[in-house]
Amino acid sequence: MASDGGGPPVFSDASSWLDDDDKVPGKIEKKDSFVTLGGTQVRASTINVAILGSGNFGTAMGVLLAGKGVNVTIVVRKAEVADAINNEHVNPKSLGGLELPHNIGACIDPAAAFCCADFIFHAVPCQFSRDVLGKVKGMMPPDVPVICMTKGIETGTLQMMSEVMTDVLGPDRPLAYLSGPSFAMEIAQGMATAVTIASTDRDLGYDTMSMLKTRNFRGLYTNDVIGVEVCGAIKNVIAIAAGMCEGLGLGTNAMAALVTRGCSEMRRLTQVMGGEDYTVFGLSGAAPHCPKICCTLGLLCLLGARLATRDRSDLPGRSPPTPP
Repeated sequence: MASDGGGPPVFSDASSWLDDDDKVPGKIEKKDSFVTLGGTQVRASTINVAILGSGNFGTAMGVLLAGKGVNVTIVVRKAEVADAINNEHVNPKSLGGLELPHNIGACIDPAAAFCCADFIFHAVPCQFSRDVLGKVKGMMPPDVPVICMTKGIETGTLQMMSEVMTDVLGPDRPLAYLSGPSFAMEIAQGMATAVTIASTDRDLGYDTMSMLKTRNFRGLYTNDVIGVEVCGAIKNVIAIAAGMCEGLGLGTNAMAALVTRGCSEMRRLTQVMGGEDYTVFGLSGAAPHCPKICCTLGLLCLLGARLATRDRSDLPGRSPPTPP
């Protein structure tokens, strides 16, 4: 397996970028792949996944999983969105109307999605997560793992998502966290992507890696949950600040200095909070600054540039986000 923490990543033959069962034409993956769960290979079509949150990233991960043959149900708030996903195979609110695999369904009843789920993926924005999880936790079957794809710091408590998840779901719930330099549309389009899977439960981390693995998508395991959480939140602040540098016309030298010193501060904060400094230099830390700052898809950088120039035209997320 591959790792993104606890020393240099180590790849086995099972984790190579091109596996024998992956070498087939297709958008993301051939249907009904094999997935290794608990050391046993099972068909993807026997796995049920519920995704809580129907935004860009939650939908994109649904596309990735469904492309392998996993049965995916997305929990949405509005019946018309569920109808569009079920009948027209598009999410009208996400991914620009990209056609979705037919083994993605949707419903507005969390209990219906969770009752048969083998895994639950959480993709609700950070500031809404505590409230949403509090309402649905009683519907989650005991011992079903939850993989959190949300990053950020809760404003009222200053808690990371790992603390929020444990507070609401309890200390016995198996939890893993996904973070890294990944744009939702590129994942949905099957473009090459690597992320970090963090969990104190090594077996769950490896199961999650296997479930998500395709010829174009890889997860690297680390047990440094704190480091991944800190980096996942703080790197976005640095990306916005870098955008402000651009908007103010301060030049490349200033942006380079800001990002470099920002990463240094991120490393020190990670250490103070109990994380590992090497995580800062992995996929969940400094690496995301390259695509988020240097390419036109970097919406946080664009946000910073618009803030600096007081230009609200074409701002992503001009209105406050609403919970999925």
